[in-house]
Amino acid sequence: MPDRKPLTLGAAQRVPADLFELVGRCSDVLQEELRDSRYRQPLLPATAVAVLEAVARGEDSARTLASIVREDPGLAVEVLRTARAAFSTCRPIDSMQDALVQVGNDRLEELLRFASVGRLLRIPGAPGFSDDLGDRSRRVARTARVLAEAVGADPEAAFLAGLLHDVGLAAFHSLLPRLRVSMPVLEDLDPSHRRALADALHEEVGAGLAMEWELPHSVVGAMGYHHRPALAIVAKPQAWVVAVAVSLVDDRFGGSVSGAVGAGRFELADLGLVGDAAAAVQLRLAA
Repeated sequence: MPDRKPLTLGAAQRVPADLFELVGRCSDVLQEELRDSRYRQPLLPATAVAVLEAVARGEDSARTLASIVREDPGLAVEVLRTARAAFSTCRPIDSMQDALVQVGNDRLEELLRFASVGRLLRIPGAPGFSDDLGDRSRRVARTARVLAEAVGADPEAAFLAGLLHDVGLAAFHSLLPRLRVSMPVLEDLDPSHRRALADALHEEVGAGLAMEWELPHSVVGAMGYHHRPALAIVAKPQAWVVAVAVSLVDDRFGGSVSGAVGAGRFELADLGLVGDAAAAVQLRLAA
């Protein structure tokens, strides 16, 4: 499992020199703030678990499952938003039952994962940025799963790491008002420097949250080094898979929501995928 120092120093090297000292200070304050925040809740909320348990018992009618989801209004909103945004369906989705029927039980767990993480990526007062984070994270997750299958890595670990790779970015921006109280110096930073600070810290913060959620080391390592996979201490294959997935998604859909300073750009060849193997992967990703 990567320890904290290499993550912090590696991140600090990507920010302007005048922000170098702030990275360590802000990291300490942010970790304190995270101890009393929504990010300390279980990754998959109790309502989502109850839905999956109902399906396992055979109680899987859309009406039954919809009634369970609606017990958590925040999750219900995110399930509807995610179903409309991330799943191709034959008809418009106008209700919770519509969403569950059209997505289907075979993709229900993926929908619940997307929706649960989507709530963590919601930044107060920034709906557009939150939507961009959610869209990108879902695309990276699905791309990482395909790449992992192609290179013999764990596809579910890659999917989860891809889905969560920018949760540290959302946490920083969500907690920024509280950080400003603890660190008044942040008030004097211009927006570009605040973004650079967030970019510098988000891998470390994300990996720390993954450890709090007791996720596998392969997920923690990939989240902690998805911009710098060559430096990964553990889970290097997963880190490379997510790093390539991030680059492919940014190339295909235009840019990055984080714009991490100095973040590398990676290609299929970095995973050893060339020639026919690369072409096969590209066909799957284009489908």
